[in-house]
Formats: sequence, structure tokens, C-alpha cells
Amino acid sequence: MITKMNEYKEFQQGEMLVELAKINKGELSFDVCVFGGSSYSGGRNEHGEPHFHVADNIKKPDKFKLSVKIPTIDEWKANPQLIILPEESSQTNWDGLNKIKKDLMVWMGKPYTRNKRVSNLFTIIDYWNTLNESNRNVRQVPNDGEDLFLIIFKFNSGNQKFLIGLHIVVSENPSESSVGFSEIK
Repeated sequence: MITKMNEYKEFQQGEMLVELAKINKGELSFDVCVFGGSSYSGGRNEHGEPHFHVADNIKKPDKFKLSVKIPTIDEWKANPQLIILPEESSQTNWDGLNKIKKDLMVWMGKPYTRNKRVSNLFTIIDYWNTLNESNRNVRQVPNDGEDLFLIIFKFNSGNQKFLIGLHIVVSENPSESSVGFSEIK
């Protein structure tokens, strides 16, 4: 039963209708979003490498707005890293944003708040694939029916600090599930 209906003003020619999924819900001090659109609509048309957006405020970025490549689950297992795509980014590296980068890396391996059985990375991939399903300008990101949780531990040894990642891969086939460790640079 519909209890409330929102009325929208008419769209004027040249206005954009944006499909947007805000992934984090107050868990981080910044926004993480995935945009979508079809190949030939009057709205937003995503293009280039599969990516998500990170900004201090996605609607009105004041300090930073980054476009970050979406890694596949296998890429993240092999080498967890965040690559900024310069095309739509306010900067091309993580200089001055190291805390944002570390928080984002930890968050990507955590369970998604609306479905604890999948990680935030899996959710980003799923939203990208869903929102861009009919978009021939971009490719889909394989997720292979498995999910990855990455728990990051910080160790101090003398003057050196280490970040160690505990990888937990959950597959539909239990014999393909695994656990592993790697150093994060």
C-alpha cells in the first residue's frame, strides 16, 4: 500500500536525472557513492573504468571528490589497493588524504550494514553492475558469487608500523572458501 507519494517538478531540457546509490550510511566521515545510467538516456551516462565516488559531500564537494577504480574480488585478494582515476577527481593521489584512504580500505572489507552476509566491496560491485546493467559504455565487474571480508590489523615493531590484512573469502562452494594474510602497503 502506498502511504506517501512525492511529487517532482517537471524536468527541463538539459537537466540530468541521476541514478545514485549512497553505500555508506553514516559509518564514515565522507560519502561513498556509485552512479549509474543507461547508454542512451537523457540522464547520466557512466563511462570509463568501473568506479565509485568518494567525497566529503557528494552533492557539494568542498574539500575533495575522488573517482576510485572498483577492484574485482580477485584483484582485492591479491593486492588490496585503491587507485584514483584522474578523470573526475579533484586530485590524482592520496596526498593529504591518508586517513580517508585507510578508513576506506578498512570499511570496504567490513560487512555491509543492510546485509551482513556481504562486504561493502561486494555491495559496491553489485550496485555498479545493477545501476549500469543496460549501459554499453561500461563493463560489468565480475563478482564470481563469492565475497571477501578484509580485516586490517595495525602492528608496531620498534620504529616500524605494519598493516596486516586478514582475508576471509566466503564462496557458495564451501571447499573454495579460504583464509589468508598479507601485508598492506
